[in-house]
Amino acid sequence: MSLLRPTLQGRAGFDPKRFGPGVNAPFGRSSDYPGYHNGQDYFWLGAASARRLNISTAASLNVYPVKSGKLYRIDSSSLGLGLWQQLDSRTRIYYWHLRSRVSTGTYSTARAIGVMGHTGSAAGNDNHLHLEVRVSPYGSRNRVNPEPFFKSLSTAQRARYKKIAAFLNPHAVNVGLPKTTTAYDGEPGKNYWKLVQAVARAWGFYGGAVDGIPGNLTYAAEGRLWGDYVNKPKPVLPPEPAPEPEPEPIVIVIDPPADAEPEPIIDLIDPPPASPAQGFPDPPLQDPKDPKGAGWIVAGVLALLISFATFFGFNIT
Repeated sequence: MSLLRPTLQGRAGFDPKRFGPGVNAPFGRSSDYPGYHNGQDYFWLGAASARRLNISTAASLNVYPVKSGKLYRIDSSSLGLGLWQQLDSRTRIYYWHLRSRVSTGTYSTARAIGVMGHTGSAAGNDNHLHLEVRVSPYGSRNRVNPEPFFKSLSTAQRARYKKIAAFLNPHAVNVGLPKTTTAYDGEPGKNYWKLVQAVARAWGFYGGAVDGIPGNLTYAAEGRLWGDYVNKPKPVLPPEPAPEPEPEPIVIVIDPPADAEPEPIIDLIDPPPASPAQGFPDPPLQDPKDPKGAGWIVAGVLALLISFATFFGFNIT
């Protein structure tokens, strides 16, 4: 269970010692309270504290609920005017010593439900809130320590503190402060709040003290750091235009050439001898004994003589 403190984590006061924001008298036995204390006290620290928190004196006395929900009136002779609300099926929280209070009804954590006072048999006249947590059956013997309910941070809250701390730690040297361990354990402590205050002051949006005690200005500065620097949403970029489709390649189809006339087949085999019908007798073979062709000359002369004789009517037979 994760609960805000009833004073909005120190809005109406803060702890000068070690008990956490707003707690001035812890549960149980301590040097700060005589006897055994059955709750936690949140004291109003005066007008000077209100000025430091940048709120009015009247507003610094306001009490806020630890969770939104229905509240019921209750009165006690020793604890004065009070309110209670159910935390879960077996746990209730009580707000006591109120000077004034709202009527029974449903309220949010942003609305004040009462004003600190010292009604009942409160010791002294200091305005403060006495806070109790009781378990079923909710009698005076069933009061338990409220502190674990406030330190029970959700996983999301721890992650948020860690992210802010991881962002602040690199700036620690620049502002002369030690680092915060919140980056490791998720629990904001004094170094964490000092870093929030110092860095925000250096950047111009925090004007309060750098004391590690959170108040309204500190919470506002932390919210600014978270929203503007740590968890700033990434800019929404316009979608990239879809790439234009590549043009389909142009395929040019060329008609194949018409079938050409087939090349003549050249037969390298010697052709057969010409037939006699072609009218060319085979030439006489050359006599190897007559290399100059004397036989051819004699035959030619005889052929001429026969031709002349026949032409002039001579009979040579």
